[in-house]
Amino acid sequence: MGQDGSIISYEEGNGSGSSMESSDSTYKIKFLYTCYYISTANEDYFIDIKTYTDDTQNADLIGVKYLIIVKADDMMKIYDGDEKILFDGTDEIDRYGVFIPDIY
Repeated sequence: MGQDGSIISYEEGNGSGSSMESSDSTYKIKFLYTCYYISTANEDYFIDIKTYTDDTQNADLIGVKYLIIVKADDMMKIYDGDEKILFDGTDEIDRYGVFIPDIY
């Protein structure tokens, strides 16, 4: 049994590993979505990660775009436009870096 804060288990979430690609003759961009459920001795968490694996117009953007951490029970709030975590209404918020929403 784990101590306080120790990871007890983790698993990839549904849809984890899905990717999107867009390109034309002058531009190519590709990104990967991954998510994980992590259980500790005290709490369950959901982690959502977006990683750019290719961007021919801006190579500096290749890598992790964002990593969002919430309690597992609050997972759907990430996608709720009223919460303004990844969306403001139906518009996507251009989020960068590690982000722990101010919903607690």
